[in-house]
Amino acid sequence: MAPSAPRPVPTLAGPALTLAEADPGVTEALLFRLALDASPVGVAIVDRELRYVYVNEALARINGIAAADHVGRPVSEVVPDVDQAAVRSMGRVLAGGPAVRDMVVTGATAAEAEGVWLESFEPLAAEGRIVALLAVVQDVTVVRRTQEALERERLGASVLAQISRDVLEHVRPEEIAGVVLPDTLAAIGATWGTLHVLDEASQRLQLLGASGVPEAAVADLGSLPLAARYALSEVARTAETLVVRSRRQLARFAPDAPIKRLVGDGEAALVPLRVPHLAVGVLALGFEAGHLSDERLVAARMLANIASSSIARARAHLAERSAREVLEAVIEQMPLGVAVTDERGGVVSTNSALRRIWGGERRSRSVEEYGLWHGFHPDGRPYADEEWPLARSIRGGEVVVAEEIAIERFDGTRGTIALSSAPVRAADGSAVAAVAVVADVTERRQAEAAREAFLGVLAHELRTPLTSIAGGARLLARQSLDAAVREELRADVESEAERMARVVENLLVLSRVERGLGMAVHDPVLVQRIVGAIVAAEQRIWPGVVFQVDVEPSLPVVRGDDELLGQVLRNLLSNAAKYGGGHVTIGARRDGDEVVLVVADDGPGIDPADRERVFDLFYRSPRIHGRAPGAGIGLFVVRRLVEAMGGEVELASAGGGAAFTIRLAPFEMEPTEETPGR
Repeated sequence: MAPSAPRPVPTLAGPALTLAEADPGVTEALLFRLALDASPVGVAIVDRELRYVYVNEALARINGIAAADHVGRPVSEVVPDVDQAAVRSMGRVLAGGPAVRDMVVTGATAAEAEGVWLESFEPLAAEGRIVALLAVVQDVTVVRRTQEALERERLGASVLAQISRDVLEHVRPEEIAGVVLPDTLAAIGATWGTLHVLDEASQRLQLLGASGVPEAAVADLGSLPLAARYALSEVARTAETLVVRSRRQLARFAPDAPIKRLVGDGEAALVPLRVPHLAVGVLALGFEAGHLSDERLVAARMLANIASSSIARARAHLAERSAREVLEAVIEQMPLGVAVTDERGGVVSTNSALRRIWGGERRSRSVEEYGLWHGFHPDGRPYADEEWPLARSIRGGEVVVAEEIAIERFDGTRGTIALSSAPVRAADGSAVAAVAVVADVTERRQAEAAREAFLGVLAHELRTPLTSIAGGARLLARQSLDAAVREELRADVESEAERMARVVENLLVLSRVERGLGMAVHDPVLVQRIVGAIVAAEQRIWPGVVFQVDVEPSLPVVRGDDELLGQVLRNLLSNAAKYGGGHVTIGARRDGDEVVLVVADDGPGIDPADRERVFDLFYRSPRIHGRAPGAGIGLFVVRRLVEAMGGEVELASAGGGAAFTIRLAPFEMEPTEETPGR
């Protein structure tokens, strides 16, 4: 036998083993552990000193000793009366020899005076060396004894053995039933057979398969209540075999019991499919009168054991696969990015959120290839391969929590992530894998940076007019000023007060938005009256700018608020005066029932790259930073106020200036008891 590659050490919980908590990778290990614990086949992990490290309940039952009492004890001490050739084979596997498959072992345990087992030994490796051994033990004592009896009676032992082998190739209960039933009838001379399993949720016996049964009877057998007065239901409830030698034995069951019609004048064996102390189904076999011998009954019980073990294995496999699929689906749908590495740091699994955060995917095969991922320290230094949190977790066992890293994505854009990572440990404490969780904090960091910049600009925006007002007030107090100078100072103070009032107005709107307070208004507004008043006020503030007004007569009344619409127009006209070329037009026209307002300037316009962001809070185009002061909240306030009035605002910009278009909805009287709504 050629040496087989050692298997990696699985991560398990239990006596003498370490488990990292709250970890997607470890959750898979937990599922693996649960599958081992529920396995009908004995499983153990033995260290290099041939001492038990882990034993599942099936092997504990075989050895007649509690699972916890195995841990730390040598194999030869726990089962001294078992063939020691098995122990020697273990030693050879641990020393680097080939794996052992299906070794026949005989002897005695605390649970069995004389037993026969099939044992397999596989090496387990960590970091390139064999650290433990996986032992799988299948109790074939009953099978062997039954086979011997069948051989004596020439009842087709070869067919029964083939059934045992065939069912191992299937993992669905329906497929197992399709193998067991036809071959069973041929092997022991039965005329018909059915196989039911118990559905715990509905408490009903569900038919998995039938052979030699008339089609009309199959429908009656399909789903049987566990609590019903049926023979099959009683066997499932009591977990006791029912041998039917004559129809009279079935008289105590319900008249419509499906099994009665099948038995007829013949005989039947109804054998429970059992796991310890519990029936999980029923195998029913029918025979001609006088043909149900003790040997056939033993064979039926053996086949029921084969079926129950195979179905339990199939269910465990399906449950594990289902749990894994659910886990994978949960990880895939998580809003946070997830990556899992192997023991070398190679990335073996990622979810869609991680791929979205990074703008693509790279599968580095080891820590030495982490240069595929471009990250930067706060001082701008690139992350070296070994500096990445995943590398520190897999190599040093470090648990990293929310380390912020500036990144360059695979599509060339930049962002910021918060990366957490932790190792997944083997039984010996070594890190055999690592998992990382990644949050994209780019927008949060950008918002914080914008807010800090805004606070600086805001301080300037408020300090400048306050300084001018305070200085002007001191100068106005001088009696020696002539009338012309005094009037100029007064106008400056008034202008700066207007400027500060506008900043405060916008801040009030911003405050309501951030606190989630609504601003919806439904008052009637005459646009032409508001436009005229606002343009006149702005002309005084911007005497060097030409404001051209083009308002259609007889505009319809629109829904809104005089003050809010005035604030919108002040912000737009002020922007046009600051950033335009000295000529601003404001037009208002009817469009159906709506009123369309347009504020346009003759400035350089707005770059296409900036158009989507001009209405964002705190955003100011890099092109205008040095041209005029501002806090980056005016256009944000414009959009919010227009939306509060039930309208829309959009930007149109070509090379010859910027134009903002506002659509305002017609005013409609709100329904009241005296004025029914439409």
